[in-house]
Amino acid sequence: MLGALVFAGVAAPLLVAGLAFGAAALLFTAVAELLVEAYQIKESTGTIAMAAGGFLLFRWAS
Repeated sequence: MLGALVFAGVAAPLLVAGLAFGAAALLFTAVAELLVEAYQIKESTGTIAMAAGGFLLFRWAS
């Protein structure tokens, strides 16, 4: 609710750019944490490939 009040007067392109930046930052943080953990496990080649494929599928579906 507070976010809606703060950003009520912001132009649409600026709001979209801000939301896109926030989403990309969260995705980067999640992927960075998951990949570090996946590289520590020696049998993780398939896991890394599935994670990359999932992000590509997510991008294709949207």
